[in-house]
Amino acid sequence: GAAGELVLASSPDAALDELRISELRVEGQARYRQRGDDRLAPLLPAEPRPRYQLAPDLERARVTVPQTAAHTGTGSRPKLAGELVWARSWAEAGPLPGVLFLAGAGPQDRFGFVPDSSIDLGSHELHDALARAGFAVLRVDDRGVGGSELGDEAAPGFLSLVDDGRRALAQLAADPRVDASRLLLVGHGVGALRASMLAAERPRATGRGRPLAGLILIAAPARNLRELIYDEIEASEPDPAQAERQVAAARRVHAAALAGGELPASSEAARAWMIEAFAEDPFARLEAVKVPVLAVQGEADFQVSPARDFARIAAWIDEAAPAGSQARLFADLDHLLKPEPGRSTPGHYADLRRRVDGEALAVIVGWARERVAAPSRNEPSR
Repeated sequence: GAAGELVLASSPDAALDELRISELRVEGQARYRQRGDDRLAPLLPAEPRPRYQLAPDLERARVTVPQTAAHTGTGSRPKLAGELVWARSWAEAGPLPGVLFLAGAGPQDRFGFVPDSSIDLGSHELHDALARAGFAVLRVDDRGVGGSELGDEAAPGFLSLVDDGRRALAQLAADPRVDASRLLLVGHGVGALRASMLAAERPRATGRGRPLAGLILIAAPARNLRELIYDEIEASEPDPAQAERQVAAARRVHAAALAGGELPASSEAARAWMIEAFAEDPFARLEAVKVPVLAVQGEADFQVSPARDFARIAAWIDEAAPAGSQARLFADLDHLLKPEPGRSTPGHYADLRRRVDGEALAVIVGWARERVAAPSRNEPSR
């Protein structure tokens, strides 16, 4: 790779075993990585940041979801920044089937990096795998993150975020590099609820556009989001007494928000989101979807319950979902579909050594390709 330099935190005349690496710079940019099992780990900075580099076999182009007037006639829906990524080997295959990825809760950029943290949610690994399989994938920065504007809402409500996905889907369908008759939606976590809502809007080739080719749900909720939050608190807090106190506090905040009561200053910004999100029935939204669905989840997921959420979705897929639907639960994978042989915790999300499971990627990509069934004459030469 490019030539780099190590920046040492110790003095030049320090003994060798006293030297500490402050950072590794390549072309002036910090490029260090934390590797917990590496002999250099104790010498590396304590807070590495994930970074994305486009692979040589992929191409990308900037995409802007333009600012538009709000539904209410006041304010605006902000401009969102993203990119379309596809494989070079498919560039001459004509308009490609398109994929829109909708991220889960919390601010994150188009790659799945959480701002000002060491957390890589791994979204970019799925995007790139789909691109290599012949899709044009649209990934977008959340409001107020990366190149996306925040807009008039300091803290956007849930329905505003649903609308952001709706606008991004329309932008993807209008892109001349994309075949609007072969579109897939992928949603992760709460993003899976948003994806279900948008998929249900396109049951036929009328109204809000052409029907989707399919819907991919990763760790999708099947219950009211309040219940997921309480379960997540209990699963992530090892002290039962502390977990009970935290759940009780969360219940008080939620009840106050829904009743229009006073909230702690730290929770006031989320009032609109809570009111709108807690009014949703995720399973009812999914039941309204009329296109094939793939539901996948990790058995070690502590944020969305494999027993209470995935099992219900899997039963629906077996009994009532549109033809071509499938469900797959992966052992020893967490909420991010990354390997987790032990107990999944929030702290593990910052372990940059972990990658999205290859088998899970293969299942998602294989199902997606079956849904669009590109004609063989459009296949690039291998």
